[in-house]
Amino acid sequence: MRGTKIERECPKVKRSVGAVIVLILAVIAATVVYPRYRAARELAEKKKGIAQALAKDAAFTETLLKMELEATGATYKELFGFCDKSIDQRNALIVEMRVNTAILAPNTSAAILDFLNAENGFARAKSAFFSASLEYEAAVQAHKQAWAEFQAVLATVGEWVKHGNVERAEASLAESDVYVRAAPRLIARVKEAAQSTAASISSLRAACESLVLKEKKLASEMSTSGMPFRPVFAPYYKRSIDKANEDEKKTKV
Repeated sequence: MRGTKIERECPKVKRSVGAVIVLILAVIAATVVYPRYRAARELAEKKKGIAQALAKDAAFTETLLKMELEATGATYKELFGFCDKSIDQRNALIVEMRVNTAILAPNTSAAILDFLNAENGFARAKSAFFSASLEYEAAVQAHKQAWAEFQAVLATVGEWVKHGNVERAEASLAESDVYVRAAPRLIARVKEAAQSTAASISSLRAACESLVLKEKKLASEMSTSGMPFRPVFAPYYKRSIDKANEDEKKTKV
């Protein structure tokens, strides 16, 4: 028995409606879902890039700490050079991060920039400390050498007196006048260098305290944002402070 015309057309209508629904879903996916997926993927990639850049930067700080604290035999020249290199590279990174971190929450972006600036503050404080320490060591060495030469002259004078050669004794004693005239200048240099070193140590301690706090804040913000971050300064913080205190004791004159 043949159906009515409506019954015969019903499957075609259903297929047409289904096609329209599929088309609508495809349009929704193309205009709403996919852009959101693409934005989420781009955000994830940018976050990954930020995390990798921070990890690479932190490696510089960790290397600097190891060079000084783990007896690597690094010279002052090498330490100065490494500090300058890390500061230059970090300055470029700060400029880059001001743009790249705009996609992050304001607190996270601020934490990243604050941390990088604190790292630079630490590197500059280290460089200033190395410079002051180098001058202090040079000043102390110069005074020790002059004092040793003075003592040698006095010993020679004693020998000439012992042998009754007053003329030679007086001649040798005249040589000691070099130290007598230079002593005030040498001693003043040591005191000035000691004061400069003590001031640099105070600045270094402040830089250490600032960096460890900024690093802790950043670790929290990175975790909240779902980005990996490994604190590298915190494990060295106490050793850095202890060494600064030890170095400060050596400058007491």
